[in-house]
Amino acid sequence: MTVSDDLTARVRAVIAETFERDPASLPAEPDVETIEQWDSLGHMQLIEALEAAFEIEVAHGDSVNLLSQSAIVAHLQGRLGS
Repeated sequence: MTVSDDLTARVRAVIAETFERDPASLPAEPDVETIEQWDSLGHMQLIEALEAAFEIEVAHGDSVNLLSQSAIVAHLQGRLGS
């Protein structure tokens, strides 16, 4: 497993936990269009969960763009240098 794969798996786990889903039941690319609970409140809860899981702070200007698993992974790769 590559570092990118590990990061993706960790993000999927946070998404699944936040939205009370089995990680295996998530679509290949979870986003605001494919997860019904990923509304504005759900998005805030997800950002808080990501901040806790990765020990970072996400600026509001960044959080509004983190609307998919791939966007979150790319953001974290930039922040964590992976």
